[in-house]
Amino acid sequence: MDIVFDTSLVHESTIMVAVIGYVTVFTSLVLLFMVFRSLPKLIAVLSKMRTKTKETLANNGNWQKKQSEVTDISGEVNAAISAAIHHYLNEIHDDEDMVLTLQKMSRTYSPWSSKIYSVINFRR
Repeated sequence: MDIVFDTSLVHESTIMVAVIGYVTVFTSLVLLFMVFRSLPKLIAVLSKMRTKTKETLANNGNWQKKQSEVTDISGEVNAAISAAIHHYLNEIHDDEDMVLTLQKMSRTYSPWSSKIYSVINFRR
């Protein structure tokens, strides 16, 4: 029995769908290639922009002021904040009951959940 490819059975619409599909996939692959190819350059440009803004802020003196404002919080203030958060989070759990109730549920038999069918080895 020979397999014969008959081109008269292939319609124009099927060829058009195949061509559009191939063009769509190829175009998306080219676009993804271009995006991934240019991604390191974009990251480098963004990194340079960040360093320039940090340098300009450091030159103006605003950067040092903003850093000192953040680090001026004392340990006592941090301890008070963490204690308040701890008490608030523990207060939420005080209303919960610590009672677990376990009840055995009767389930109907289903062959889909039966283990016997997965244990049987079919020998061929």
